[in-house]
Amino acid sequence: MALYTPTAQSTGRFELQGVQSVFDNCSDIIEEPVVGDDFYDPNTGKVSQLIGQTRYQNLTLTGLLSRVQFLQLKALKDSPKSRDGSLTGTHVIGEGTNTVTTIVTGVRIMRFQYGTFDKLSNSPAKVQVELSFTGTRVT
Repeated sequence: MALYTPTAQSTGRFELQGVQSVFDNCSDIIEEPVVGDDFYDPNTGKVSQLIGQTRYQNLTLTGLLSRVQFLQLKALKDSPKSRDGSLTGTHVIGEGTNTVTTIVTGVRIMRFQYGTFDKLSNSPAKVQVELSFTGTRVT
């Protein structure tokens, strides 16, 4: 029987280049191939589909930020780097020797959401950021 140590979701974190923000949660990294037109494969005698490049679904990060962290993130969002795809991010889950680190490349900030308040709530105000990206590298 193989021995393994499960990784808790609570050990995960995401760091966006230049900003040491701690986000409470992050959506899944989803990689899927772009599927093209049907074609007849004479080797198998069946109809198949062309498989193209990999498409990545956007990441959504939510977190409680201090004023300093918020201002750093807002400045990064307002900079040209957030639009030209030159940012990188680091997605880490696990701890110690049971860690999976994924470098996310070609990051663009697509949406920056903040400011929700409710006078009847004791919940803290959160910031939500949606990122698109063009590649991953697992280390």
